[in-house]
Amino acid sequence: MACYRRECVRVVFSVAWALGTACVVVADAQQLEVVSVTGELEPGTGQAFSAYGLPVLNDLGQIAYWAQFGTDVGAFRHDATGPTLIVRSGDTIPPGDSVAGPFTNDVALTNDGLALVQAAVPDGGGFE
Repeated sequence: MACYRRECVRVVFSVAWALGTACVVVADAQQLEVVSVTGELEPGTGQAFSAYGLPVLNDLGQIAYWAQFGTDVGAFRHDATGPTLIVRSGDTIPPGDSVAGPFTNDVALTNDGLALVQAAVPDGGGFE
């Protein structure tokens, strides 16, 4: 991480090109790092990533983002070990409802690594 006058600046963003390639990038004043790119395999199912939502970055350098893979959509947390699937369409969440989607494109990430997502549940309860 680059620091100037004791202030560290790091940004994260997603990029999509007209030819269908997209990626999630983290950058500071000294380097640009691609952390995930379409075509890479999603760790939970082995399906390839095909699109990304807007990523967020916490103070620990962890990144959270929505991604599409195959016919599913899910939220991921990315750290030094790589991406971890948090939740995907169809997952069961307490108290036993199935995450049906649609998901919002919002994902939040606390500084202790807790990811917060918003999704519709099938009982008609709206977003939880």
